[in-house]
Amino acid sequence: MELSDQTNELFEVETEISPENLKKLEAAIRTLSTTKDLKSWLGGKGRIQIGDPVVLPAVPLLKKSGEEIPADIQLQLKQYDFYLVQFACSFQAGDNSRFHQANFEIKLITEPQDPASPVAGAAMAYDLYPEKVEDEIKVSKNFTLGPDFKIKAKLGPVEAEASVVPLKIENKQEYVVYNPKLEAFGRQASDISWQFSRTKSHEIGGAQALSVLVRKPKGSKVKAKLSLTASLELVINLVALPPIPLTTKWRKKGSAVEDPTIDLC
Repeated sequence: MELSDQTNELFEVETEISPENLKKLEAAIRTLSTTKDLKSWLGGKGRIQIGDPVVLPAVPLLKKSGEEIPADIQLQLKQYDFYLVQFACSFQAGDNSRFHQANFEIKLITEPQDPASPVAGAAMAYDLYPEKVEDEIKVSKNFTLGPDFKIKAKLGPVEAEASVVPLKIENKQEYVVYNPKLEAFGRQASDISWQFSRTKSHEIGGAQALSVLVRKPKGSKVKAKLSLTASLELVINLVALPPIPLTTKWRKKGSAVEDPTIDLC
């Protein structure tokens, strides 16, 4: 199933560096640059946008698309409702900086159920997508040991030189390693999250759709409490400084939001 990748802005998350970390940055910049101060290097603030979730009843959606309802879900339909929810995160780093890591977290909050509900319990993420997105890195290592590898020895006035390896020995290894740039956590739990990581070939930037199949007891209502943490690297004269944790400020239509909790399903 596919959901729309067009989402309206729900929250804007401004990222800032704490005063304590600003002092550390100023000290680091003085060792790398004598022509600009910290304010000049930072330029603009980074921003993260949270899209308005798309919420659709999963069973009617499956029937409409002509897909078969999985057997494990069919067995639970008398007690639970299933909703397919698509969230979206968009990242834009400030000048001379790049996001090092970011965590988008969602806490599912189940409000008191209808007393006539056939089952009690909390809503959970029955499935998550994507669960993991990785960069494939091919690694090649060569090791050569040949007659040119020699040892010199000196005993009094006499100096001798000898080859340690009479033959040329070569060892070549090739293998693939996988570097995760996006990982999901909390499948079949009420607390879920996606972790974004910068890799050698991919920055954290642009928009990313995140989907969760929510299972909730019939007659209940579910809210989602959102949170986000992030860290950045400041790049000065092509040198990346160590990652710095950021503080975040949530806004909705320009107004500050203390508790980014939304009705979900």
